[in-house]
Amino acid sequence: MDQNITFWKKGKKGKEIESKSRKAYELLKKNGVPVYYDSKDCVTHSKVLVIDGYITILGSTNWTYSALKKNHEASVLIKSHRVAEAFLEKLKMIPKY
Repeated sequence: MDQNITFWKKGKKGKEIESKSRKAYELLKKNGVPVYYDSKDCVTHSKVLVIDGYITILGSTNWTYSALKKNHEASVLIKSHRVAEAFLEKLKMIPKY
């Protein structure tokens, strides 16, 4: 979580969908990082990170210690303005808190 805050404070323009952890939400919001949640009617299982409108990281990997260090997970990194813009448009449909 601290890496997400540091990344945001360095001026990187990323938007992240986090798990609904109240502690994580409060920490990110306190540090000015935009956090988006799905409604109860529609859940996005994939995790998406858009960086600087060019880099998109997409996958089902939870960004937890267990998922990153112990599990067999898969995500992709895509370098494309068009793909990043498409995901940012999709993110705009998710309420911001």
